Amino acid sequence: MYYAEARGIYLRTSQDLIHWSNSKVVMTAPPGFKAAESPYVIKKFG
Repeated sequence: MYYAEARGIYLRTSQDLIHWSNSKVVMTAPPGFKAAESPYVIKKFG
């Protein structure tokens, strides 16, 4: 799952959608960034 906060974009992963990893920063926010919370989940097949 990726989600945005005022400081940047974060990633959390889960194998079962119940237990989640700690947040990892994947992109820091540029000056003046205003986050809109919009989480989404990507399912990996295979």
